[in-house]
Amino acid sequence: MNAVLPFDFGSSYQAIRKIGQGSSGRVFEGIDRVRGDHVAIKILRSNLDDDAQLVQRFVNERRTLTELAHPRIVAVRDLIVDQGLLGIVMELASGPTLSEQLAEGPMAPADALAVVRQVAEALSYAHDRGVVHRDIKPDNVILTNPGSVSDPGVKVADFGIAKILGESSTATHLVGTAHYLSPELIRDNVLSPSVDVYALGVTLYQMVSGQLPFGAGNDNSFAVAHRHLHSTPAVIPGLDDQVWGLISGMLAKNPADRLSDDDVVSLVDDIIVGIEGQPPLTVPEGTLVPHAMTMLRQSTSLAAAEGNEIDDEPASIDLENLHTLGRSASATILKASPELDSEIPDGSPVGEETEKWWSSRKHRIVVYAAGVLIIAAAVIIWMVIGGNSRGDEKHGPKVVNGLSASLPMQVYPSGLNVSRAATVSSGTLTYTLTYRTIKQPLSGDVLEVVTSTHSCPDATWDDAAKVVPHSPALTSIDADCGWTITLKTLLQEGSVTVTAKFPAKEAAISDQASLETWLQNQQQVTDKALNNDAATSTAYSLQRLQTMRIKMPSRVREGAAIPVTILGTWPGGENEMTPIYTTPFNSNPTSILTDITGGKLENVRLTDRCSGAVSITPDGHDASALHPASCSIGAEIGNYQVQESPITIVAGGS
Repeated sequence: MNAVLPFDFGSSYQAIRKIGQGSSGRVFEGIDRVRGDHVAIKILRSNLDDDAQLVQRFVNERRTLTELAHPRIVAVRDLIVDQGLLGIVMELASGPTLSEQLAEGPMAPADALAVVRQVAEALSYAHDRGVVHRDIKPDNVILTNPGSVSDPGVKVADFGIAKILGESSTATHLVGTAHYLSPELIRDNVLSPSVDVYALGVTLYQMVSGQLPFGAGNDNSFAVAHRHLHSTPAVIPGLDDQVWGLISGMLAKNPADRLSDDDVVSLVDDIIVGIEGQPPLTVPEGTLVPHAMTMLRQSTSLAAAEGNEIDDEPASIDLENLHTLGRSASATILKASPELDSEIPDGSPVGEETEKWWSSRKHRIVVYAAGVLIIAAAVIIWMVIGGNSRGDEKHGPKVVNGLSASLPMQVYPSGLNVSRAATVSSGTLTYTLTYRTIKQPLSGDVLEVVTSTHSCPDATWDDAAKVVPHSPALTSIDADCGWTITLKTLLQEGSVTVTAKFPAKEAAISDQASLETWLQNQQQVTDKALNNDAATSTAYSLQRLQTMRIKMPSRVREGAAIPVTILGTWPGGENEMTPIYTTPFNSNPTSILTDITGGKLENVRLTDRCSGAVSITPDGHDASALHPASCSIGAEIGNYQVQESPITIVAGGS
């Protein structure tokens, strides 16, 4: 971007000076002409505007990000696409970044925990609303009141940037910083709130030691990623045990074992009181080297010289005694081998007496007969057990009961939230779907695809909502094994939960991993059907309507009604044949409008930035031009905020 400062951005902002630059773009200080205050404008890399999917995702994220209102989060005021540039207008937070603070050396443990607590508060708020940061690191933490244990004034920046960039069609790698990526994100690209907690754990390690836990800052990214998967960080000498325990809990390899953001807040409150006043640690550079995780197996040897008695059993490892060794930097796992049973009667000689006993013909016959009986019994047992086993294999893997799994909440642009969970009990798989709205009411049909191993399962649904098989003929959408679920009005304070049940063996659920895989697959196949860009359908608007655009004349005479048409963008593009809203408004709204407002037409409102040059009716449904001006008109429809379009009102004689 080679724009000369100052330059206009959008209809309401002007960039006046450059204040920073990162891998995703440049940051400018700007002025909001409407409010009269200063803002930060982050303009993303100029090559990104060629990615149509990224631009669409950028627009889709606007509503979610602008509604993240928390004192520990840099507020996003607007997302703007202007002349090929993508920009995010944000609150201008003054103060050094945590990265700049760490350039001066490690922080006192209490100071570090105060920062971690406030970052965790911000994450908890965002995670509750289905937003994962994905790129928590010192560069994205601003300290507006550095050095204060009671309130360092944390502001977490760049929420949503990693999501917008990470799914770009031009991306060839994970977006994020290698030193802060969680194992599950590296290995399986699994995204959940716990990836932010892991990154915050890396940041805490860095704050108290001055060093990164999985290598130096200039190490090869692939080497660092390998250490995230297969190494554990070195223990920081001199660090309080409770602080180390907190770091270890945040850096657990398995996200199921990792602390949550709320856990972090609670533990910091307990720990920080006891460590106030402790000075920063002094850790020589390069001394904290991560160690590969190793598994040691206890060796066993059985030496019995001929004629000697065996009277000692192999010594077992007492794992309790390991605690006296302190914390091992290599986090070695010790696994005891099975005990060896040597039951030789005391005083029984080995050798001569045994040979005499075996020389007896009678004794040998008894042994041979016993051997034949044992072999025959073994064959019979093998036939019975083996036959059953083959029968089990024929009918699929054995179902394990008592399993449960869930996915992070999925949020659609309409404001619809979907939570998916599954349990296995008494051989039955119960699939639970919970629907909510982030704010404004919603209603209408949603799609859910439910698959099994080889065909569509014969699912039985409860009566919490009307559920019928999906119809390609009615919707013009192909969705094998799809179901249409009709939601009555969803309100912010409520939810609708529906369940489907069918035999778990139909989905080949045999263990926890297979249940989790099945659950993830249901979301993926549902999304694939919904996002088919070949479909021109407007069905399932709660899941498929991505954004909207205002279409109106660029010039209108004063005193005239302003004709407004609002068009929707779907996976297949903008649909001009089926507008969502037109003025003058009539009493027969489209089914799309009814669905995305929950039938509450008071949640349809035109907005303007015309300083009195435009009159909008009290119900917000129609607009008229009053006197000459150049301004813009937007709209709020349900949970959507429709981007403003410019309009010029000319004098009556023009």
